[in-house]
Amino acid sequence: MSKKSETSVRALSKNWILGLVTLNFVFLAVVFHYSGHPLGWVNSDLSINKSLNLIDGLAIAQFLILAITLDQLMKRFAVNFNKASTERKIPKLIVEVLTLLIFAIIGFAAYILLYDNKFTHLITALSGLGIGLVLIFKDFFQDLMGSLELQIDGLVTTGNYIDIAEGGHRECYRVIEMDRRRILLKRISDDYERIISNKKFITLDYINLSKQEKFRGSRRSINIELFSEKYADKVVEIFNLTLEKVTSNSERYMPFYSCGVTGLADGAVTYKLSYECKPELKILSTHNEIMLTALRFLKAASLNISFIGKSEPSRNESLITQNRLINLCEMGILKVLSVDEVEILNRNVEVIRAGAGTHLIKKNENADSMYLISEGVLEVSVSDGKGNSIVVATLWPGDCVGEMSLLTGAPRSADVRVKHNAILLEIKKDHIASVLESNQELIYEMSALLAERQAQNEVSLLNRDDLNIKIQEAKISIAAKIIGFFLK
Repeated sequence: MSKKSETSVRALSKNWILGLVTLNFVFLAVVFHYSGHPLGWVNSDLSINKSLNLIDGLAIAQFLILAITLDQLMKRFAVNFNKASTERKIPKLIVEVLTLLIFAIIGFAAYILLYDNKFTHLITALSGLGIGLVLIFKDFFQDLMGSLELQIDGLVTTGNYIDIAEGGHRECYRVIEMDRRRILLKRISDDYERIISNKKFITLDYINLSKQEKFRGSRRSINIELFSEKYADKVVEIFNLTLEKVTSNSERYMPFYSCGVTGLADGAVTYKLSYECKPELKILSTHNEIMLTALRFLKAASLNISFIGKSEPSRNESLITQNRLINLCEMGILKVLSVDEVEILNRNVEVIRAGAGTHLIKKNENADSMYLISEGVLEVSVSDGKGNSIVVATLWPGDCVGEMSLLTGAPRSADVRVKHNAILLEIKKDHIASVLESNQELIYEMSALLAERQAQNEVSLLNRDDLNIKIQEAKISIAAKIIGFFLK
């Protein structure tokens, strides 16, 4: 059932309704002509054991036309209201209930005025019948009243996303269908469909995410248990950076996240990562994005999960640096290096600890080094020509910066500042020169990686058919610069 079908009310056109109203007055005149009174029931009595005459037929028709007219006037009002109102709508179910009430009241009045001579007998019979119907159809009436409450108050409509709290946890659902007795929901996590009666639904603890004044998303959380008692503060810091990076994608996430320790047992620390995202996103998709980013950041910081535990061996600073370099080399342009070549770099690599606000790289300065980000966050900025600094990129653990200066000697192309306290590995020309001189194939492999990354950054400005050509041209140009810088 679509949202349109829930509120689409049909009514006769204004001209037809005007015709119905006119027909009521015509019947008043006709009944007056034949019976001497405009109201047919005055001179009609169906309780007498006789066949129907013209006056009886006119009286019955008068009630029927009156009921149809009142029903169409009510429906025309509902149609006009729904067209004029953008926030509130009169649901189709309400109109249907009012239609039943109109015909029931007119029919009840017709029976009293045309047939029953003993009003008290009728009231007694109807009261008993009413009580019996309520008892028999109790569940139906409860569902009907629940549906009326939901639709009149506009609590939920088709297409809304709702968070339901049950069994100590919350699940996000999308409302698929609504009818007189039940609501069909689809769980976002696994597309599981669930049918809930209206009377039960109104008792649930739920939040309608689509009805919030300020749009908010679905708040989700991941519990991660690690044997990291010695490094709990470091892990929390890394997880917070993870959430900051992931939620920076405003097309999928809202600017909300938190991380903290929620449990400790036998050295195993439980971390809770909470975030908020668009409710239509699959839980597996968002959890996967966060977990993969967390694993990358943990690896960049040399906190390999397989080694985090009570029996983790003591590590000296040299071993930590070596592990950082090995892990970081697997993520960027240095992934083409062999284990032995990484070991050569490790002999000279420098560990830089930079506090937040440090101006790490200045535009146009001459330099021959690059930085691998093990921990922390960097921001790349350029001037807008008016003296204002504009952040054009954010760099996270596992990223690198300054590689063109290292490999080609080109001046720095932008300013880079430390946003969050960072641990960086600095690699200089002298550190990598012997590696490239002994294995010149690395020059072309690094050139290919750099060219591909540059072209990908410009892909929105390029015809995709020209992308490969652009990569090849950049590869040749970069390789020539590297050769000229190292082997001249």
